[in-house]
Amino acid sequence: MKLLRDLLYARGNENLDISRLSSLLGVLTFLGASIWHVFVNKSFDPVAFGGGWTALCAGCGGWIYARQKYEAEGGD
Repeated sequence: MKLLRDLLYARGNENLDISRLSSLLGVLTFLGASIWHVFVNKSFDPVAFGGGWTALCAGCGGWIYARQKYEAEGGD
């Protein structure tokens, strides 16, 4: 439970961070949709999956980094 709290909350574990929560939900949704697609269509394209996964991780990482930078400057 502490690991989940550390992953989702901002510094000091006081406030739930919307960027971290949205990133986690986005990753879980992407994985779920990919698994559903494989079961329904009986096909898997690793290049398309890898490209989507890379874009998702890069976007989530950039958003979390920007949010942390904003917090460090004293924003809320």
